[in-house]
Amino acid sequence: MLHRSRYAIVIFGRRAIAFLISDFVLATDVTGLCKLATPADVKEQDYSLNPGRYVGVVIEEDGKTEEEFIEEILSLNDELEKLNQEAHQLEGIIAHNVKEIAGDN
Repeated sequence: MLHRSRYAIVIFGRRAIAFLISDFVLATDVTGLCKLATPADVKEQDYSLNPGRYVGVVIEEDGKTEEEFIEEILSLNDELEKLNQEAHQLEGIIAHNVKEIAGDN
């Protein structure tokens, strides 16, 4: 979402849109939320108005060590692989059932 003022362009990220329900306009930069970009800033970004180029991201600390993170991501990946295998089996069952219903045995 873009708000033009006489002095700058305010570029809002997705999080900001829900936050800014009224005519409220932030006058300061909030990382991950909005950025008060000058026309020079926009020119520097080759006139791209993609919010990601301006607002940045907020990195939230989860308190995990690198080893804990790796362990969790590997565990989640194992779970995803099992779910993908189950989904593939279900695809076969569904295809078979559709063929039976259609009479294409």
